[in-house]
Amino acid sequence: MTKPDTTYRELVDGAYSAAARASAAMLQHRFTNTNQAGESVAAYRDLLDAVHTHIRYLLPQARTRALEPPSVEPTAMPTASLLAHAASLLTERGRRSPAPPDLAALPEQVKHWRQAATKLRAAHDLLDTHRGPDFGWRTPDAWLLDHPQPQAAAADDLAGLLRTIAGAGQTLALRAREIDANIDCADILNPATLRLAAASLTHHAHSGNPIPAFDEVSPARAASRPHTDREPLRAATQAMSELRQRAWEHARSAHVSIRTISIYALLAITVHQHAAAITIAAAARDTYLGSDRRGPAAVARLQRSSQLSSAAAAAWRDVYGFCSGLQATTPTNADAYEQLLAVRDALESVTRSGDRWRPSAEILPSAVATHQLLTAIRQLVTPLEEISAWNRAAVGRLTEADQLYIPAADLDRAQISDDPILAAAHLSRKAVPLPRRQTSELLDAFAIADGATWEAVKAHAAANTSGQPARPALFAMRAMHRAAGRPAIGL
Repeated sequence: MTKPDTTYRELVDGAYSAAARASAAMLQHRFTNTNQAGESVAAYRDLLDAVHTHIRYLLPQARTRALEPPSVEPTAMPTASLLAHAASLLTERGRRSPAPPDLAALPEQVKHWRQAATKLRAAHDLLDTHRGPDFGWRTPDAWLLDHPQPQAAAADDLAGLLRTIAGAGQTLALRAREIDANIDCADILNPATLRLAAASLTHHAHSGNPIPAFDEVSPARAASRPHTDREPLRAATQAMSELRQRAWEHARSAHVSIRTISIYALLAITVHQHAAAITIAAAARDTYLGSDRRGPAAVARLQRSSQLSSAAAAAWRDVYGFCSGLQATTPTNADAYEQLLAVRDALESVTRSGDRWRPSAEILPSAVATHQLLTAIRQLVTPLEEISAWNRAAVGRLTEADQLYIPAADLDRAQISDDPILAAAHLSRKAVPLPRRQTSELLDAFAIADGATWEAVKAHAAANTSGQPARPALFAMRAMHRAAGRPAIGL
């Protein structure tokens, strides 16, 4: 059974390892009876079927039918034809079959090939948990499945797997024919076929600027699952993961609530405020300076991340102030607020004692504790960048649809005197659509807070002892799309 936090990379690596063990076993042992040979061929074909199914799942271009074999060099063929032909080569050779009940009594290569197929199908199923029944997106990571750069990286992995097992197929066919000439294995005798399929995948991968974002993806989990971790910071990280899912769902929903958006503004204030306090405490701690990153540069990075988190917290306070004065047409998400409180309580259990902040030496009693706390803070801060972008996009939708309202009594005298409709609403104590000036101020406040959050997230990634963000490949994807002016990618 796959663990809840197993990643796609771990499963693909497991398939690689099992396939390599099977290939090694194939070179070391000969068959003693027809059953052994037949089950080995069936296990090998089952693995080819798993590779073929995964290629078709990952790459839309491979789902088209290859009408005829290529008559030109692979690099000169259109990508879609190349991948479709690679898939067709595997279709002809791969056949899914159930594992025999007496697997333990069969040769090692049978067990290892079956294990490799199982691992690869588990990787396939892991990705599929991020899709709905209609093949649509159901999690914040689902957009990665339809992006060509992670697809290209995954295709390169499958090319490597095919190269690993290509030669073993030839050995398998020769040794199976030694036992029984009637065993159906002639089509796996020539390893060039699988190597051609691997070359097609590699060509596609290397022409697509691959980013291995699938490697960091874990199985999708329901946002309402109970908190099971008693350690405060791990519980906070778990709650933040749920808030990320809820924020994404809320930003995509037909009924966006400004009250729920204000909860995420409070979340940003809370996390950035604590991140600023913890990183400045780390900069001041002798235990941290005694680590393998001794020197003023490390301290400067921590100080910068603290300053930028403080600036982001201040920017989100402005946003929260704007949101608090607006009237909502959709109710608040109470579950999101409960999870916000869980994150706040977990952080305060580390940083505060009653009404006061704990001294640096109490927050960070050792170098190990400092490393663990900075890692946890990085994991908490990083999702704020996505949540910020999604909420900024959601507010943009609300303003475009004129779904934000403000009590007319809260408008200044100049606005009311210049507009008889606003004046009438003021006298009758009614709410009115948010005027253009306040709308512009609100959008500007969100833009400033979103930009400040992105700068803080980058600074915390650099200041962490690993020098990397929590999910480097996703971070690279996000950075690329922010640079292209698409920070809300994935909605």
